[in-house]
Amino acid sequence: MQKPIRFTDDAVTTSEIQAGAHTVRGEADSRWLVGLSGVAVLVSAALLFLVQPMFAKMILPRLGGTPAVWNTCLLFFQTTLLLGYLYVHVGAVRLSLRTQVAVHVTLMLVTLATLPIAVPMGEVTPGGSPVGWLLLTLAKSVGLPFFTVAATAPLLQRWFSLASGRDPYFLYAASNFGSLCGLLGYPLLVERLFRLDAQSALWFGGFALLLALMTISGLMAVRARAPMSSGASVAETRRLAPPTLKQRATWLGLAFVPSSLLLGVTTHISTDVAAVPLLWVVPLALYLLTFSAAFAVRPPISQLWATRVMPLLIVAMLGGLIANQRTWWWLVVHLAGFAVVAMVCHRSLADRRPPAEQLTGYYLWISLGGALGGLFNALVAPMLFTQIVEFPLVLALAAFFRPSPAWRANKQEPWGLLVGIPVLVYTVTIVASWLQPTAGTPLDRITVAFLICASVALVFVNRTQMFAAAVSLLALAHVIHPQQPGSTLMFAARTFFGVHRVLEVSPTRQHRLTHGTTLHGWQNFDARNTCTPTSYYYPSGPAGQLFDAMGDRAKRVGVIGLGAGGLVCYGRPGAQWTFFEIDPMVERIARDPVLFTYLTNARADVNVVIGDGRQMLGRTAPETFDVIVIDAFSSDAIPMHLLTREFLASALERLKPGGVLAFHISNVYFDLEPVVAASLRGLAGAALFQYFISTNPDGLDSEWMVAARSPDDLAALASDSQWRVARPGPQGWTDDRSNIFDAIHWPK
Repeated sequence: MQKPIRFTDDAVTTSEIQAGAHTVRGEADSRWLVGLSGVAVLVSAALLFLVQPMFAKMILPRLGGTPAVWNTCLLFFQTTLLLGYLYVHVGAVRLSLRTQVAVHVTLMLVTLATLPIAVPMGEVTPGGSPVGWLLLTLAKSVGLPFFTVAATAPLLQRWFSLASGRDPYFLYAASNFGSLCGLLGYPLLVERLFRLDAQSALWFGGFALLLALMTISGLMAVRARAPMSSGASVAETRRLAPPTLKQRATWLGLAFVPSSLLLGVTTHISTDVAAVPLLWVVPLALYLLTFSAAFAVRPPISQLWATRVMPLLIVAMLGGLIANQRTWWWLVVHLAGFAVVAMVCHRSLADRRPPAEQLTGYYLWISLGGALGGLFNALVAPMLFTQIVEFPLVLALAAFFRPSPAWRANKQEPWGLLVGIPVLVYTVTIVASWLQPTAGTPLDRITVAFLICASVALVFVNRTQMFAAAVSLLALAHVIHPQQPGSTLMFAARTFFGVHRVLEVSPTRQHRLTHGTTLHGWQNFDARNTCTPTSYYYPSGPAGQLFDAMGDRAKRVGVIGLGAGGLVCYGRPGAQWTFFEIDPMVERIARDPVLFTYLTNARADVNVVIGDGRQMLGRTAPETFDVIVIDAFSSDAIPMHLLTREFLASALERLKPGGVLAFHISNVYFDLEPVVAASLRGLAGAALFQYFISTNPDGLDSEWMVAARSPDDLAALASDSQWRVARPGPQGWTDDRSNIFDAIHWPK
């Protein structure tokens, strides 16, 4: 009879053999998971940042092209990103890996049924702030797809960490690289090659691909995780102390500063240039690039180098704001300064990242800081301030987050004395300038104060707190001082559509209306009982020539853009003028006799219609107007939806036989003549252009175009040597396609 077999401690049991097989299989799956996770993260990030400019461009024509549209969209996207990270964090804490995969794949299937993305029908209610309407429209149209894709990157990193036990932060860098590809690919490739409906279909295909990648990655993660998990618990094998309140506050602040600066620098650029995807995505691309570089295994930029350069760029940015510089080179300075500040903050975040077990909570706090930055710029600041001061204020805050230079880290400084020095110098300088009004213009005194305070800031550049205090004073200088010499602020208001200020300039008592950084007309108030056009509408300029040529034929006139109302001075008794103005605040300013009296003294009957000019004009009957003037620029930015072929065709239909369509196209950054002329090709029978150089102090240089169905309708102007035939560019703009590169005034 055989003896029973006895298994010693060295014998291999069946369960051990199975575990070994699982281990080998898990290692193979883990290797595949690296590649699949990387591809899925890249696809999800590209989709995430393709949809943002795509949908913003879809919605832009309904809201007048104001930069606040993009800021509000960013606020929505940042908030939805926060909700996505919260969803991932809750799932990581409460659900097993298998359940997480099942829930997210189901969510993606539900989302797929809501695609493709499109703007729902319905128009903005004229007269009120469109923020609520825009946020609701975003939630209905793109909320669920954006939420689902936003959760993908942190969820994949979580799955990868659980399945492989490896550090997943390299996937965060890959995610930001994919985001960068999506952002830059939109204005450089997608926008130029595809119409909006084709873009939406392309995004649908990308989402379907992501669904397949996520499903496969999830299944492989479950297989690789199986030997290490009982399936009933997601408790980690090691217990870590939760992050302290100080750690979380630091994460929050380091994420808040670059997020707020992102919106600030984007507003600064698009206010004066154009509300277009290219200028939206460049700052956002820099933001993501610095994130990617900061979390890379080997960051390409030294933190010490960035910390050294950061003070110089902050001072230069504040100097450009104070001096109201509006050239391409200063835009580059602002972008470079923003990139360096974002790099310093993001690198500080990367240096403070916790172990992988606390990854989801870490991302949650970062996304909360980003959402608060967007909330501050998009909603809080417009309610608190009557001008855009959040940009310089957060620049000053960034100085406080600057790490102490390594060579000064252990030095003790007499803080009280050092803080007192710049305060004293600045105060004495300003007081002296007030007591000696003949010493120079106020602008000169502001420049002197800036140079002194900037010098103090740079002297103390190695002392973080001292430098930050001096920078705060520079920011204060930008906030409290007017940007025009010898002026008194009479009125200031901030709306969704921008900042409006009315200044009285001494000693001529000239009332000037500014929107953003651009002068939008004035009135010599000593002649307030008359109606004499000035600025861009000076009688000897293109506007005066147009209405002189039209004579009594200009009985019905439509104008998109009210401003101070100076153009109405060309109205004759019995004529009917209709202004289409998107911002109710502008009408309030123009009708206030304390500020301007153009509308009060107008000889024609004047009606102001509140709402987007394109939509409101489109509601009028065909052949309504003898003249239509398009003069609706937001600060110096281009309202692109008023220069497209579709709008021009609609506007020409509203002209009576013999009517004229006129455009005020003055712009610092763009040459709009070839764009408008190309858009008019095949629609108008003739188009003329004039660059007017004023020799009178009451007039301003300006660029104008006129168009009509027949050359005979412009015969009187064509005979004037100041007008010439407009030169068309290679292609015009449409609602679906617009290439701003062809219109740029490149620096010489």
